Amino acid sequence: MSENLSLYELGQEELRLIEALEDGGGELTPELEAAWNDLATAKEVKLDRCHHIFTILKGKAETAKAEKDRLTRFIKTCENGQKRIKECLLAFMQTIGVNKIESSCCTCSIRNNAESVSCVDEEVIAPYESAIAELQERLPDYIRIKAEVSKTALADAIRAGEPVKAELVRNQSVSIR
Repeated sequence: MSENLSLYELGQEELRLIEALEDGGGELTPELEAAWNDLATAKEVKLDRCHHIFTILKGKAETAKAEKDRLTRFIKTCENGQKRIKECLLAFMQTIGVNKIESSCCTCSIRNNAESVSCVDEEVIAPYESAIAELQERLPDYIRIKAEVSKTALADAIRAGEPVKAELVRNQSVSIR
């Protein structure tokens, strides 16, 4: 039965039947008609099978995406919980004035982080807004300027003594081992 043929083979069978019909002068013999009906049934069965598999794969993809989204939210929740615990431990240790606490299963210690820049980007950019606007007016409409603050360059400017609305801060964090 031709319903066990692949889509490619069904297409080849259809071409063979068309050639046979043309070779016979367009006369539809009972054999050709039976073969044509069998081919039509086989194509319908094959299409139904393809649709069934397609629907299963679509459902599996949607399920996997939903699971991925759920796991992404779960990961974020766990990471936020870790961050909150570290913040609480840091506040506790700073309050009692200790840099290290040991227990039977872990050691918590305060760690000084590298310097970072503390600023409000809009305040740093504000003195240059007119220059940015002038430059934007000279450019074609399809080019837009987006002003961004480089924290690295801003830190260098602060160290060089330039007057900017930003400061270098040294944060602390807790290490749990």
